[in-house]
Amino acid sequence: MYDRMKGMDLNHSLFVVKELGRFHASSLLFEETLSTKFISEKLVYLERPWGDLNEEGLEAFDKMYSSSGEAVGNFLKTSDSKYEKCSNWLLKYAHKLTQHFLEGYNPSNNQFEVLIHGDCWTNNMLFKYNEDEIPVDFRFVDLQFSTRASATTDLNYFFYMSLNGDFRRKNRNTLLTAYYESFSNVLKKANKEPPFSYLELKQELHDRKIYGLAAVMLILQAILSQGEDILDMDSFTDDKFDELVETQKKAFEKMSKREGPFRDRYIAVFDEMLDTNIFDQE
Repeated sequence: MYDRMKGMDLNHSLFVVKELGRFHASSLLFEETLSTKFISEKLVYLERPWGDLNEEGLEAFDKMYSSSGEAVGNFLKTSDSKYEKCSNWLLKYAHKLTQHFLEGYNPSNNQFEVLIHGDCWTNNMLFKYNEDEIPVDFRFVDLQFSTRASATTDLNYFFYMSLNGDFRRKNRNTLLTAYYESFSNVLKKANKEPPFSYLELKQELHDRKIYGLAAVMLILQAILSQGEDILDMDSFTDDKFDELVETQKKAFEKMSKREGPFRDRYIAVFDEMLDTNIFDQE
C-alpha cells in the first residue's frame, strides 16, 4: 500500500487511471448482458451508496461543511490576499457543498455515466512490486461506495485526494490521456465506440471540479491526519455529533499552522479552484 501522506508518483498514478479506465468500460459491457437497463437495477445496493439521507442526515452534512468552511476559510484568509474570494465564499456558502458532494454519487444521466469505484484514494489501492520496488500490478479494494455516476467522480476524487498540487497540474493531461486510451481500448476490443471523446471528458472533468472541492472539504483532513491528529471516531456517539464537528475544526486549525504537506495540499487545491467560477456562485 502506497504511503497516503505522499502524493502519488507517475508510475503509480498511471496504474490507477488505466485500471479505472478498464473498470469503467467493463461496467458498460457488463451492463449490456443484463436483463435490466442499468446495473443498479440488477444490483440494488449500488443505487445509493450514502443511503436515503433524511432531513437529519442532510443537516449533519451541512454542519460538517459549515464548520469545515469556517476553518478553511479562516486559514485561507491568513495565507494570502489572493484567496479572499475563496475565503469569503466558504465562510458564507460552504454548507451548499453538501449538494455537490452527494450529486457526485448520483446518476449523471449522460454519456459519462459508468459504474464508479466511489472512494478512489491511496488506501483503497494495492500495488505489487518487483525486486526493484517498481509497481508491476495493481488492484482496487473497498468498493462500498460504488454506484452509477459520472466517470469524472472517480477521476476528480483520485486527483484531489491522492496527488500533490504541482504533480497534478503538470501531469493531469498525461493521466487523463492514459485513462481515456485504457477506457477506449476495452470498448473497441468489444467492437464498441467510446460514448464520449477525450475533449468531452476533459470538459466534464473541469465542469465537475466542484465535486472535487466538496470531497476535499469533507475528507482530505482525515486522509492527511497522523499521530495525535487522528480523531478517535469510536468515542463520538450520535449524541456527541456537535462535539465531533468542533473537535475536527480545532484539529484543522492546529494542523494548518504547520509547514508541510497538509498546508501545501490545501493551498494547491484553491490555486486550481481560482481558475473556475465556483466562488462566483451563490
